[in-house]
Amino acid sequence: MKKTAQLRIFLVDDDQFSLEVHKQHLHNLGYTDVQVFADGQACLNELVEQPAVVFIDHMMEPMDGLTLLKKIKRFDPHILTVFVSGQEDLAVAIDALKYGAFDYLIKGADLKDRMTAVMHKIESMLAQLSVSQKKKWFQFLPSLNFLWLLAIVLSSCASQNMFQKDPSIKEDPSVFVLDTSYQYRIRTDDKISISVWDHDDLSVGSIYGIYNSNEVYGKWLLVDAKGNISVPQIGEVHVLGKSVLELENQFREAYARYIKSPIVEVKVLNKEVTILGEVKTPGKLLLEKEHNSLVEAIGRAGDFDFYADRTHVQVIRNVNGEPKSVTVDLSLLKNYSTSNVYLQPGDVVYIPSRKSKVWDKRSGSIVVPATAIITTAVLVATTLR
Repeated sequence: MKKTAQLRIFLVDDDQFSLEVHKQHLHNLGYTDVQVFADGQACLNELVEQPAVVFIDHMMEPMDGLTLLKKIKRFDPHILTVFVSGQEDLAVAIDALKYGAFDYLIKGADLKDRMTAVMHKIESMLAQLSVSQKKKWFQFLPSLNFLWLLAIVLSSCASQNMFQKDPSIKEDPSVFVLDTSYQYRIRTDDKISISVWDHDDLSVGSIYGIYNSNEVYGKWLLVDAKGNISVPQIGEVHVLGKSVLELENQFREAYARYIKSPIVEVKVLNKEVTILGEVKTPGKLLLEKEHNSLVEAIGRAGDFDFYADRTHVQVIRNVNGEPKSVTVDLSLLKNYSTSNVYLQPGDVVYIPSRKSKVWDKRSGSIVVPATAIITTAVLVATTLR
């Protein structure tokens, strides 16, 4: 690779070991005028030396890489800056290119190879451009990089969230207000266990027995399409629409003909809510209580995941065959009393992802080669003039 005469390079990183390794690598490539700086201010103090290229580390103290980049560009927009980050963060990459970085490199085992490729691009570009062309190129480069990334953002990075709503349909938060008198009513397809103390022959999935009575073990009665179940000794009983307390009283009265002071407990084994989206453990949650809050449910689902949009948590409920929904903001403490709505069995809680999720997932395959494509296009255009 043919070197441009007197190409001065600055390396800025608060990691002394990285500075020495990368300085030696540049020396091996034939660049002898390489200066290293452990912080941004030291670099700024030496900009009068007119470096051609500055490699800037992202995470530095007390001055971070983006701040240093902006100050270098204010001092001399013609200095080529290469931004180096340990994170595949598209937002950081966009900021770096927007503020004039020539390229964006991600730290890793192949960083030295990427530095070599960047220097090759710079050498090729400088060899092709005259002095007047260089000035035009340096002025145009930041805008070109930023516009390229902006086009990607606008055309291909929309996240595919569920339950998109018609904006003309208003939500009804009153449906989700806590009702202290609320009691669950039996529905078709419910799974019911009946426990009769000291009478396993009359029990189905007894909580008083030595064996587990969970739904998984199949010890339950299924409410059929007509709302009935077949109860030992009693026969067919219509349970649809009744509360658990009402059923217990009904069964006590029925068993009182055979047992003195019967102790009966009824449980609905499938009182569940479904939690979808950006939580650590999505799926179905069993509700053991009558009153269950949204925050409790999210906590049981392992809390929000990294990309969760806490400002648009959606709760959906079927009311008389019609879906009702409310969107709440759990990001602010002042919204807690109104946003911590209470859930009922059958509710669906959906936590959408932030827009940055798609960007971050694609950053490794989009951002790194972005400036290479741009530079190649400009070099071809320059050569054909």
